Amino acid sequence: MTESNKPSDRRRAASGDAVDLNLLPFMNLMTLLIPFLLASIQFMTLAVVDVSMPSIASVRTTSTPDEPPLELTVGISESEFAITGKSERLPEPEIIPIDDLAALTALMVELRAERPVACDPPASRADWTPPEACNVILAPDSTVRYETVIAAMDATRETEEQSLFPYVVVAGGLLQ
Repeated sequence: MTESNKPSDRRRAASGDAVDLNLLPFMNLMTLLIPFLLASIQFMTLAVVDVSMPSIASVRTTSTPDEPPLELTVGISESEFAITGKSERLPEPEIIPIDDLAALTALMVELRAERPVACDPPASRADWTPPEACNVILAPDSTVRYETVIAAMDATRETEEQSLFPYVVVAGGLLQ
């Protein structure tokens, strides 16, 4: 018989029995690694805030023709809130310091009193669109902290006594 020059043939000819793998070191490693990885996971809870993002689709307006839409916008920078809208109360932008959320809520109460609208959806929400007078647009600057945006949402959505502007729309950036 001629001897082959291929390594696979020489290996088969030299060793007739199967090689046993020693899996004990690998199993020891897994026994130590899995509990360590499970113990190092950070567990967190997430809160959900009902927010509508702007869409490309056409916008349907529900305001009456004799009443212009409010278009209430809260611009958020690192130091202040700039509130604008088409209202007698807001002939020019209202500036409120960022740490005065009570003043922001008080202004929202005044604006809601100016235009009282029922913002609750009907029992069948199939094709219901909230009135524009129930919307508020938040336009945070890219440097504003997430906690500040959530605090502004809470200040504009409701008080303990009443619902203010429950439908929050988040815009891409601060409006100039």
